[in-house]
Amino acid sequence: MNYIKGLDGLRAISIILVLLFHSELNIGYYLIGWSGVTFFFVISGFLITSILLKQRGEDDYFKRFFIRRALRIFPVYFLLLIIIFIVELKVGRLEFTQAAFYMGYIQNYIYFVDVPRIDMLNHTWSLAIEEQFYLLWPVLVFFLNLKRLFKLSLILMVLGILFRLYFDFSSNELSRFYLVTPLPSAIDSLAIGSILAVTFMSGMVKETLLRISKFTIFLGLIGSLAIIIYIGSYTSSDNSFIAGLLEVGAGKYTQYKHGHFILTALSVFYAGIILNITANQKSAVVGFLEVKPISFVGKISYGIYLYHLPVFIAINYVFRNYVPELAHVAVFIIQVLITFIISYLSWVFFESKFLKLKAKY
Repeated sequence: MNYIKGLDGLRAISIILVLLFHSELNIGYYLIGWSGVTFFFVISGFLITSILLKQRGEDDYFKRFFIRRALRIFPVYFLLLIIIFIVELKVGRLEFTQAAFYMGYIQNYIYFVDVPRIDMLNHTWSLAIEEQFYLLWPVLVFFLNLKRLFKLSLILMVLGILFRLYFDFSSNELSRFYLVTPLPSAIDSLAIGSILAVTFMSGMVKETLLRISKFTIFLGLIGSLAIIIYIGSYTSSDNSFIAGLLEVGAGKYTQYKHGHFILTALSVFYAGIILNITANQKSAVVGFLEVKPISFVGKISYGIYLYHLPVFIAINYVFRNYVPELAHVAVFIIQVLITFIISYLSWVFFESKFLKLKAKY
């Protein structure tokens, strides 16, 4: 697939949102930092579907896709697992069942069984969702034409919403996890990305795509604002918008009936942004997103995502115990710097070696 300018820049924005959410800075809440993961889901749905559609019909369709995905995803992921498992063994906390969940990419379901989670790997639930999507989606794309794939994506989007709605009315104390971590809970975001790919590859002219993108951005933005105000109206604050924004930004939307619609609304909003920059590759926004430092952060964003939580936890432990008076901003800057350095070294000396092998496939 040809390189789409601006996508690495969007990945950079997504990972910065995640870093802010996992910091101790309130700005992470105001910017709804956790939605960086939702952004990643939409980008993945768009890119993976686009790649598969381009490769469809080739003799080595499945082999090429799975080998190239494995070369990108597995090496650094399993490197991190080995490091964290060694740390956990040193402190006597690692169990075989725990390790099996993370090694099998099913840790997004660990919340529903009597198996302890590994704190430094808590963020990998989203990677499990994407890996499960990668296993299923190539088969469906292979057998469906564009029209049927579009319809299927719409159906999956609706089913994802209905899946979460079911747990909206459940008294199960684990409902808040069912609303987020299983694949069905995130399938609407991935499906919206797929709808985006089919729309882009349908042959529509640039002007039509831009009109669709602007409408999609507007629809997603209005929907998100409405849900934020709706959630804020249940608080005791006089300012429903700010109160709702903080509740949503803190990830507490699962505590409000129908609050999970924020996931779909934000997915639609992010899809509009992706379509806009994809359809208008010469825009000033794309030019900004292609600035080298920004695009490079996006290029290594997978490593940043993997490494950031263990680094953040370790740095927090050190400063809370030995330099508690240090400001949160200073701690965050140190956390980000160390994360970026590790991710850069990982990219140059480890990940890139495997990525070069992709050329053979």
